[in-house]
Amino acid sequence: MKMKESLYGLVLEACIRNGKIELAVQLYEKLGSHFFNDNSIVFTTIIKGYLKQKDYEKALEFFAKIKDFK
Repeated sequence: MKMKESLYGLVLEACIRNGKIELAVQLYEKLGSHFFNDNSIVFTTIIKGYLKQKDYEKALEFFAKIKDFK
């Protein structure tokens, strides 16, 4: 089944809301750059997940990684 970009965003958001940041990052790494256009909504969703867990170091690392990517 092909996942649409809007569903992909919703799945990432559901992971974040339920405290599953590791799952969201795994999905991003496996699906994101291969099947979908990277966009600011996806990036901010992942960063928001790290911030929600007060993992500021990983949020900054992820930001640095995507900043260099663009």
